[in-house]
Amino acid sequence: MNEIQDFISTISQILKYNRNYIQAFSLRYVDNFSFDGPPELASVDKLFNNPCDYIPNRCFLAGSL
Repeated sequence: MNEIQDFISTISQILKYNRNYIQAFSLRYVDNFSFDGPPELASVDKLFNNPCDYIPNRCFLAGSL
């Protein structure tokens, strides 16, 4: 949490609040997965638990990636 607060503090100094106001900001997390095996065996259920709050069920039904 301190890293986020430091980031917002740094940005606010750069933007100089008295002239420019922050309307919104977003954070994004990107993760990479690798599968050691034949591509036809790579499937979503090998990487994620089902059910998953963030991945629609139809992705698990799609088969190999």
